Amino acid sequence: MCGVAGFFTGCEFAQTCALKNGGACRSLTTDAARSFRGWYDKASVRRSPRRELDPEDIALDLFPRHLVPHLAHPLIAQSHPERIQHLLTLTLYRFLTFTFNLEMQLVNDTTRKLIMHELPFSLDGAAILNAQKLICDEAYHALFCADLLDQAITLTEVAPTGTARPAFLSRLAEAQGASEDPGITQFLYTAVSEMLITATLYEARSAGEVPGAVSGVMLDHAADEARHHIFYRDLLGSYLTSLPKGDAQAAAAQIPEAIAAYMEPDLPGIRGDLLAVGFDRDDCEEILFDTYAATSHKDYVDMSAREIQRLLHELDLSPTAEVADAFAHLGERL
Repeated sequence: MCGVAGFFTGCEFAQTCALKNGGACRSLTTDAARSFRGWYDKASVRRSPRRELDPEDIALDLFPRHLVPHLAHPLIAQSHPERIQHLLTLTLYRFLTFTFNLEMQLVNDTTRKLIMHELPFSLDGAAILNAQKLICDEAYHALFCADLLDQAITLTEVAPTGTARPAFLSRLAEAQGASEDPGITQFLYTAVSEMLITATLYEARSAGEVPGAVSGVMLDHAADEARHHIFYRDLLGSYLTSLPKGDAQAAAAQIPEAIAAYMEPDLPGIRGDLLAVGFDRDDCEEILFDTYAATSHKDYVDMSAREIQRLLHELDLSPTAEVADAFAHLGERL
């Protein structure tokens, strides 16, 4: 995942295996196994050129405008349109930083634990090789985000506002602290992140007059994430199917909170951007309240989580009271 769905506010399925208590996971489905065929020729880390910004690119929007809803607020669009370019540059910085942290601190850490048998279930040989390829993909995604961030800072001479801990990491830590099995909670958060992202990446990279390096990074990332989506949706389905019904229901009930961790607007980050470009605190709070508190994100959240809900429905978990109630309240506080 690159963090697009969760960054903005802004895929599918498996059967039985013997996962729990050290049992080996069944092989991935045919689609999942096929998705990694040709990896040595098709993966971005194997075939894509370095994405480089041109000095002339700084005259363009460095991030798609339509994915930054607060830019339409009258205090920005009408009163201070000259600040929009600066805000878009800072949004790119936050996007790249979010993605770097997601890949390095969550996805690759979870995938490494799967490979090293550090979770209460294990993968078979073919799945382990695919997981190793996934780690290579995600490490490259982190690299090209760090590289593009460095290029953008150098060319624009716009300083980042800070290196605040991404909100999803705090939400994950809180959930792990309340969990009987923090490793499984981490796995659930990882699976959810990989299943939320692909469509929004394609949407983002094709939108607006952004530099080719920015759209290229998003395109490279989206192509790889299609594989990761299939890998983790299959593994999530296999894991839930392996559990006794009550345990599966308890695990599934954690999923809506994981979705919320990625879909909630990054209000501290946006506030920092607004302050950095010259808005005072009263204006910042007005922009945030009018853009995010007054707008319901529930439809957007429900749409983004549709594939996850479909998987739970196929496993006969979504109708249970605990899971249904958790999904019913998803998006209300976003």
